[in-house]
Amino acid sequence: MPKAIWIPFQWQEAQLGGHNFPHAALFVPGTLPGLGNLRGWFQFDLGAPTSVLYGAALLPEQRHLITQLEPVGTAIFNGQKHPLVNTACHVGPWHLERLVYLEEFGDRGETIQGHPILGTIGSDSVREYILALDYPHQRLARLTTLPPAWEQERAWAPLQVSDHGHILLQVEVDGAPRWVIFDTGSSLFHLLTDAQQWNQLTTGQVTETFPISAWGVERRVQGGPARVTFSMAGTPLTIPRIHKLANESEAERQFLAAHNLVGIAGNAPFVQYMLLLDLPHQRAAMRVASDGSP
Repeated sequence: MPKAIWIPFQWQEAQLGGHNFPHAALFVPGTLPGLGNLRGWFQFDLGAPTSVLYGAALLPEQRHLITQLEPVGTAIFNGQKHPLVNTACHVGPWHLERLVYLEEFGDRGETIQGHPILGTIGSDSVREYILALDYPHQRLARLTTLPPAWEQERAWAPLQVSDHGHILLQVEVDGAPRWVIFDTGSSLFHLLTDAQQWNQLTTGQVTETFPISAWGVERRVQGGPARVTFSMAGTPLTIPRIHKLANESEAERQFLAAHNLVGIAGNAPFVQYMLLLDLPHQRAAMRVASDGSP
Protein backbone atom coordinates (compact mmCIF):
# COMPACT_ATOMS: atom_id res chain seq x y z
CA MET A 1 0.00 0.00 0.00
CA PRO A 2 1.41 3.45 -0.85
CA LYS A 3 2.21 5.47 2.25
CA ALA A 4 2.08 9.23 2.53
CA ILE A 5 5.24 10.97 3.74
CA TRP A 6 3.83 13.95 5.56
CA ILE A 7 5.36 17.41 5.73
CA PRO A 8 4.10 19.56 8.62
CA PHE A 9 2.94 23.05 7.81
CA GLN A 10 2.58 26.16 9.90
CA TRP A 11 -0.24 28.70 9.80
CA GLN A 12 0.59 32.37 10.06
CA GLU A 13 -2.13 34.59 11.46
CA ALA A 14 -2.73 38.24 10.63
CA GLN A 15 -4.60 41.20 12.07
CA LEU A 16 -6.31 43.05 9.22
CA GLY A 17 -8.84 45.83 9.58
CA GLY A 18 -9.52 44.96 13.19
CA HIS A 19 -10.18 41.30 12.36
CA ASN A 20 -8.03 38.32 13.31
CA PHE A 21 -7.37 35.80 10.52
CA PRO A 22 -5.79 32.66 12.06
CA HIS A 23 -5.19 31.09 8.64
CA ALA A 24 -3.73 34.06 6.76
CA ALA A 25 -0.86 32.10 5.16
CA LEU A 26 0.49 28.55 5.05
CA PHE A 27 4.23 27.83 5.38
CA VAL A 28 6.38 24.70 5.04
CA PRO A 29 9.97 24.25 6.32
CA GLY A 30 12.71 24.02 3.72
CA THR A 31 16.49 23.85 3.33
CA LEU A 32 18.84 25.32 0.72
CA PRO A 33 21.87 22.96 0.55
CA GLY A 34 23.82 25.27 -1.76
CA LEU A 35 23.63 28.11 0.75
CA GLY A 36 25.22 26.30 3.67
CA ASN A 37 22.10 24.23 4.38
CA LEU A 38 20.24 27.43 5.19
CA ARG A 39 16.97 26.55 6.92
CA GLY A 40 13.83 28.62 6.71
CA TRP A 41 10.20 28.79 5.69
CA PHE A 42 8.53 28.83 2.29
CA GLN A 43 4.96 29.95 1.71
CA PHE A 44 3.03 27.12 0.06
CA ASP A 45 1.30 29.07 -2.68
CA LEU A 46 -0.44 27.10 -5.44
CA GLY A 47 -1.42 30.42 -7.02
CA ALA A 48 2.25 30.87 -7.96
CA PRO A 49 3.01 28.81 -11.09
CA THR A 50 6.72 28.54 -10.20
CA SER A 51 8.69 28.23 -6.97
CA VAL A 52 10.58 31.32 -5.87
CA LEU A 53 13.62 32.35 -3.82
CA TYR A 54 13.52 35.77 -2.12
CA GLY A 55 16.86 37.56 -2.57
CA ALA A 56 16.23 40.22 0.08
CA ALA A 57 15.72 37.50 2.71
CA LEU A 58 19.33 36.33 2.27
CA LEU A 59 22.54 37.55 3.87
CA PRO A 60 24.98 39.42 1.56
CA GLU A 61 27.30 36.40 1.27
CA GLN A 62 24.35 34.17 0.36
CA ARG A 63 23.18 36.65 -2.29
CA HIS A 64 26.74 36.63 -3.66
CA LEU A 65 26.64 32.83 -4.01
CA ILE A 66 23.39 33.10 -5.99
CA THR A 67 24.86 35.71 -8.36
CA GLN A 68 27.75 33.31 -9.12
CA LEU A 69 25.29 30.75 -10.49
CA GLU A 70 24.75 30.68 -14.24
CA PRO A 71 21.05 31.34 -14.89
CA VAL A 72 19.38 28.34 -16.57
CA GLY A 73 16.72 30.51 -18.15
CA THR A 74 14.21 33.20 -17.33
CA ALA A 75 10.62 33.13 -16.17
CA ILE A 76 7.81 35.64 -16.26
CA PHE A 77 6.67 36.14 -12.69
CA ASN A 78 4.00 38.67 -11.71
CA GLY A 79 4.31 40.20 -15.18
CA GLN A 80 8.11 40.70 -15.03
CA LYS A 81 11.06 38.68 -16.32
CA HIS A 82 13.33 37.15 -13.67
CA PRO A 83 16.28 34.70 -13.77
CA LEU A 84 15.71 31.01 -13.17
CA VAL A 85 18.58 29.65 -11.06
CA ASN A 86 19.74 26.09 -10.56
CA THR A 87 19.90 25.87 -6.77
CA ALA A 88 18.43 22.94 -4.88
CA CYS A 89 15.63 23.37 -2.35
CA HIS A 90 14.57 20.52 -0.06
CA VAL A 91 11.11 20.48 1.51
CA GLY A 92 10.79 17.22 3.44
CA PRO A 93 11.27 14.48 0.81
CA TRP A 94 10.63 16.94 -2.05
CA HIS A 95 13.65 18.07 -4.04
CA LEU A 96 13.26 21.14 -6.23
CA GLU A 97 16.13 22.08 -8.51
CA ARG A 98 15.13 25.35 -10.15
CA LEU A 99 13.81 28.48 -8.51
CA VAL A 100 12.84 31.88 -9.86
CA TYR A 101 15.14 34.41 -8.19
CA LEU A 102 13.42 37.61 -7.06
CA GLU A 103 16.51 39.60 -6.12
CA GLU A 104 14.77 42.52 -4.38
CA PHE A 105 11.81 40.69 -2.83
CA GLY A 106 11.57 39.51 0.78
CA ASP A 107 12.62 40.74 4.21
CA ARG A 108 15.58 39.40 6.17
CA GLY A 109 13.95 40.56 9.40
CA GLU A 110 10.73 38.59 8.85
CA THR A 111 10.92 35.25 10.64
CA ILE A 112 8.73 32.40 11.87
CA GLN A 113 9.98 30.63 15.00
CA GLY A 114 13.35 32.33 14.51
CA HIS A 115 13.92 31.19 10.91
CA PRO A 116 13.67 33.46 7.85
CA ILE A 117 10.96 33.34 5.18
CA LEU A 118 13.05 32.34 2.16
CA GLY A 119 10.58 32.00 -0.68
CA THR A 120 7.50 30.38 -2.14
CA ILE A 121 6.76 26.79 -3.15
CA GLY A 122 4.51 27.02 -6.20
CA SER A 123 2.29 24.69 -8.20
CA ASP A 124 5.27 23.42 -10.25
CA SER A 125 6.15 21.30 -7.19
CA VAL A 126 3.00 19.16 -7.42
CA ARG A 127 1.87 19.16 -11.06
CA GLU A 128 2.72 15.50 -11.72
CA TYR A 129 1.46 14.23 -8.36
CA ILE A 130 -1.52 13.67 -6.12
CA LEU A 131 -1.44 16.34 -3.42
CA ALA A 132 -3.04 15.68 -0.04
CA LEU A 133 -3.68 18.75 2.11
CA ASP A 134 -4.67 17.51 5.58
CA TYR A 135 -5.85 20.77 7.11
CA PRO A 136 -7.04 19.48 10.52
CA HIS A 137 -3.65 17.89 11.21
CA GLN A 138 -1.59 20.66 9.53
CA ARG A 139 0.34 18.43 7.15
CA LEU A 140 0.61 17.81 3.42
CA ALA A 141 1.99 15.09 1.17
CA ARG A 142 2.37 14.29 -2.48
CA LEU A 143 1.92 10.77 -3.85
CA THR A 144 2.10 8.95 -7.16
CA THR A 145 -0.70 6.50 -6.26
CA LEU A 146 -3.74 6.88 -4.03
CA PRO A 147 -4.05 4.58 -1.00
CA PRO A 148 -7.12 2.30 -1.48
CA ALA A 149 -8.81 3.79 1.59
CA TRP A 150 -8.71 7.22 -0.08
CA GLU A 151 -9.97 5.91 -3.40
CA GLN A 152 -13.08 4.22 -2.01
CA GLU A 153 -16.39 6.03 -1.89
CA ARG A 154 -14.92 9.37 -2.88
CA ALA A 155 -17.08 11.90 -4.69
CA TRP A 156 -14.68 13.41 -7.22
CA ALA A 157 -14.99 16.84 -8.79
CA PRO A 158 -13.34 17.80 -12.10
CA LEU A 159 -9.96 19.54 -11.89
CA GLN A 160 -8.00 21.36 -14.60
CA VAL A 161 -4.59 22.99 -14.84
CA SER A 162 -4.60 26.18 -16.91
CA ASP A 163 -1.99 27.10 -19.51
CA HIS A 164 -0.46 29.41 -16.88
CA GLY A 165 -0.24 26.67 -14.24
CA HIS A 166 -3.28 27.62 -12.15
CA ILE A 167 -5.23 24.76 -10.53
CA LEU A 168 -8.96 25.02 -11.30
CA LEU A 169 -11.65 23.19 -9.32
CA GLN A 170 -15.25 22.70 -10.37
CA VAL A 171 -17.72 23.71 -7.68
CA GLU A 172 -21.49 24.16 -7.62
CA VAL A 173 -23.01 27.59 -7.02
CA ASP A 174 -26.68 27.15 -6.10
CA GLY A 175 -26.35 23.75 -7.81
CA ALA A 176 -24.91 25.07 -11.10
CA PRO A 177 -21.34 24.03 -12.05
CA ARG A 178 -18.72 26.80 -12.02
CA TRP A 179 -14.93 26.91 -11.87
CA VAL A 180 -12.67 28.50 -9.24
CA ILE A 181 -8.93 28.95 -9.05
CA PHE A 182 -7.65 27.12 -5.97
CA ASP A 183 -4.97 29.35 -4.50
CA THR A 184 -3.38 28.47 -1.16
CA GLY A 185 -1.67 31.86 -1.31
CA SER A 186 -5.10 33.56 -1.03
CA SER A 187 -5.36 31.70 2.23
CA LEU A 188 -7.66 33.92 4.25
CA PHE A 189 -10.35 34.24 1.55
CA HIS A 190 -13.25 31.87 1.19
CA LEU A 191 -13.83 33.40 -2.24
CA LEU A 192 -12.34 36.46 -3.94
CA THR A 193 -14.29 37.60 -7.01
CA ASP A 194 -14.83 40.65 -9.22
CA ALA A 195 -17.22 43.49 -8.43
CA GLN A 196 -19.93 42.41 -10.88
CA GLN A 197 -20.10 38.84 -9.59
CA TRP A 198 -19.80 40.04 -6.00
CA ASN A 199 -23.06 41.96 -6.45
CA GLN A 200 -24.74 38.78 -7.73
CA LEU A 201 -23.32 36.43 -5.08
CA THR A 202 -23.73 38.55 -1.93
CA THR A 203 -26.38 40.58 -0.18
CA GLY A 204 -24.60 43.69 -1.50
CA GLN A 205 -23.72 44.84 2.01
CA VAL A 206 -20.04 45.58 2.71
CA THR A 207 -19.38 44.39 6.27
CA GLU A 208 -15.57 44.54 6.33
CA THR A 209 -12.77 46.40 4.58
CA PHE A 210 -9.05 45.82 5.11
CA PRO A 211 -5.68 46.09 3.32
CA ILE A 212 -3.67 43.15 1.98
CA SER A 213 -0.23 42.92 0.40
CA ALA A 214 0.11 40.94 -2.84
CA TRP A 215 3.75 40.52 -3.96
CA GLY A 216 4.70 43.85 -2.41
CA VAL A 217 1.68 45.78 -3.73
CA GLU A 218 -0.86 46.96 -1.15
CA ARG A 219 -4.50 46.45 -2.10
CA ARG A 220 -7.77 47.05 -0.30
CA VAL A 221 -10.49 44.41 -0.19
CA GLN A 222 -14.13 44.52 0.82
CA GLY A 223 -16.26 41.62 2.04
CA GLY A 224 -19.91 40.88 2.62
CA PRO A 225 -22.30 38.01 3.38
CA ALA A 226 -22.89 35.39 0.68
CA ARG A 227 -26.49 34.85 -0.44
CA VAL A 228 -25.82 31.69 -2.50
CA THR A 229 -24.74 28.18 -1.53
CA PHE A 230 -21.54 26.45 -2.61
CA SER A 231 -20.58 22.78 -2.82
CA MET A 232 -17.95 20.56 -4.43
CA ALA A 233 -19.05 17.20 -5.83
CA GLY A 234 -22.20 17.63 -3.75
CA THR A 235 -20.40 18.26 -0.42
CA PRO A 236 -21.33 21.65 1.03
CA LEU A 237 -18.58 24.26 1.25
CA THR A 238 -18.63 26.81 4.05
CA ILE A 239 -18.40 30.19 2.32
CA PRO A 240 -20.10 32.71 4.62
CA ARG A 241 -18.37 35.78 3.16
CA ILE A 242 -17.20 36.78 -0.30
CA HIS A 243 -14.59 39.45 -1.00
CA LYS A 244 -13.70 41.74 -3.89
CA LEU A 245 -10.89 44.18 -4.62
CA ALA A 246 -12.02 47.70 -3.83
CA ASN A 247 -10.48 49.15 -7.01
CA GLU A 248 -9.89 46.29 -9.39
CA SER A 249 -8.13 46.92 -12.69
CA GLU A 250 -9.66 46.33 -16.09
CA ALA A 251 -7.35 43.33 -16.56
CA GLU A 252 -8.55 41.85 -13.27
CA ARG A 253 -12.17 42.42 -14.27
CA GLN A 254 -11.64 40.66 -17.58
CA PHE A 255 -9.58 37.74 -16.24
CA LEU A 256 -12.36 35.90 -14.42
CA ALA A 257 -14.88 36.50 -17.21
CA ALA A 258 -12.48 35.35 -19.94
CA HIS A 259 -11.91 32.04 -18.13
CA ASN A 260 -15.52 31.62 -16.93
CA LEU A 261 -14.38 31.69 -13.30
CA VAL A 262 -16.57 32.55 -10.34
CA GLY A 263 -13.49 33.58 -8.38
CA ILE A 264 -10.40 32.53 -6.44
CA ALA A 265 -10.86 30.16 -3.50
CA GLY A 266 -8.29 30.05 -0.72
CA ASN A 267 -7.80 27.48 2.04
CA ALA A 268 -10.71 28.78 4.12
CA PRO A 269 -13.56 26.66 2.60
CA PHE A 270 -11.61 23.42 3.11
CA VAL A 271 -10.02 23.72 6.57
CA GLN A 272 -12.30 21.05 8.08
CA TYR A 273 -11.24 18.43 5.51
CA MET A 274 -8.38 16.68 3.82
CA LEU A 275 -8.35 17.99 0.25
CA LEU A 276 -7.08 15.59 -2.42
CA LEU A 277 -5.88 17.07 -5.71
CA ASP A 278 -5.24 14.26 -8.19
CA LEU A 279 -3.55 16.31 -10.90
CA PRO A 280 -2.60 13.42 -13.26
CA HIS A 281 -6.26 12.27 -13.38
CA GLN A 282 -7.74 15.80 -13.25
CA ARG A 283 -9.99 15.29 -10.24
CA ALA A 284 -10.36 16.56 -6.68
CA ALA A 285 -12.11 15.33 -3.54
CA MET A 286 -12.66 16.20 0.10
CA ARG A 287 -12.51 13.58 2.81
CA VAL A 288 -12.82 13.67 6.59
CA ALA A 289 -9.26 13.48 7.91
CA SER A 290 -8.40 11.08 10.72
CA ASP A 291 -5.22 10.22 12.60
CA GLY A 292 -5.33 6.81 10.94
CA SER A 293 -4.91 8.18 7.44
CA PRO A 294 -2.27 6.29 5.42
